[in-house]
Order: sequence, then C-alpha cells, then structure tokens
Amino acid sequence: MHESTGGQATVSPAISFAGVARACGYRAASAGSSRVALDEFLGVADGPALLHFRTRRGVPEGLPRPDVRPREVKQRLMRHIGAEAPWRDH
Repeated sequence: MHESTGGQATVSPAISFAGVARACGYRAASAGSSRVALDEFLGVADGPALLHFRTRRGVPEGLPRPDVRPREVKQRLMRHIGAEAPWRDH
C-alpha cells in the first residue's frame, strides 16, 4: 500500500515479486514476513537475490514527512549517478 499518501491499495497482492525476480535470472528469490525468514534468506542468498519482505501497515509515531520536492530528488539522483540533466516538465 502507499502508506505515506493515505493508504491506497496497490496491485502487489496479485504479483509474485519473487517469481518475477526468478524469471529475470535472480539466483535466490522468496517472500517472507518474519525475522526467521529474513535470517534464513540472508544465510543462503548469494546475489543477485531478492526477498519480498511483507511489513505491517502503519506509520511509527513521530515519523517525519519528506521535505524534498520531486525535482530535488531527481536532481540529487542525477548528480549521484553522474548524469546531470535538466528537469523536464511534461
């Protein structure tokens, strides 16, 4: 779900992210939601690897909201990967 924007549903319940990863050639791919599943995955995963880890709904008390605008996010990413590019509004 898109928790940060109001809890809208996504199509993720209908998608096997682990299946997609396996189809793309990942050596290890699984789904889980417990510490045990995470520990087991980390113990055997030899990249490339994907763990679709399900989390609880909700936002921790006092979690700050992002204060960076989309344009700034893009510019920061472009600088980070060394591909300066102007912002294009479509």
